[in-house]
Amino acid sequence: MDRRERPANEHVACETLRDVLEHHTYVAGVPRKVGHVLCDLCDAPGGRRDRQLVLGDLVTEYDARGGWSFVRSVHDGYVGYVKSDGLDGVKSHTHWVTSRFATLYTDPDFKSPDCGLLPLGAQVTVSSEAKGYMRCDLGWIADQHVRPISECADDPVGVAEKLLGTPYLWGGNSSFGIDCSGLVNIALKLCGYAAPADSDQQMRNLGDPVQTGNYVRNDLLFWRGHVAWVYDERHILHANAHHMAVTLERIDEAIPRIRSKGDGEIIAHKRVWPPT
Repeated sequence: MDRRERPANEHVACETLRDVLEHHTYVAGVPRKVGHVLCDLCDAPGGRRDRQLVLGDLVTEYDARGGWSFVRSVHDGYVGYVKSDGLDGVKSHTHWVTSRFATLYTDPDFKSPDCGLLPLGAQVTVSSEAKGYMRCDLGWIADQHVRPISECADDPVGVAEKLLGTPYLWGGNSSFGIDCSGLVNIALKLCGYAAPADSDQQMRNLGDPVQTGNYVRNDLLFWRGHVAWVYDERHILHANAHHMAVTLERIDEAIPRIRSKGDGEIIAHKRVWPPT
């Protein structure tokens, strides 16, 4: 079983694995939510970043020791370790950030001191509204930058397009920095659709295969270790290390460039939207 998808380590295993994995300690896990603006999901305590979680993301915590918690992301099922001080108890969030960033203010006034930034997809609990601003635990946010969680987007590429120019970051999942599969993950997340986290998982699990060359908006193109959104019949939108950013690139230029870098030809073309 893939380490990224297996909620088990040397200390504990999720009780759902009783029939498939022998272990000395099975646990149900405890629901927790991410309480920091952004935190790394690592392959080991103090280890390498695999993915990232943003404010309000729900996880199941199976074990905590030495300042690190062993968790599984509810949205995409990814398993790893986060710093324990980045987790809070579960509470109901009402809104999520739908702009690239939302500025937090100390008062419902854009001239008041700013006190932070929230990235696209962060979730907050709105307690009151005033003068076109919404109050959450961390400050006031302009109401143009948030929407009720019940209101999902209906165009994944439209969501991904908000991140044009975002710096490329290996394992990144936010508007502070993002990689190719992170761009797919967050776009589908804001459309209310669960998506795996890494490109190989996305290729296996998302959408239906279609003939390469019939490019339709919101299709996904896969190379070895890379994925891109089809923006329209002539362009792809993707986070890539060549430009070190999220870019819009002509398909007829991207294909030979990617091939020349050693990543070969397109290995899958999937139609993911609307979900079947």
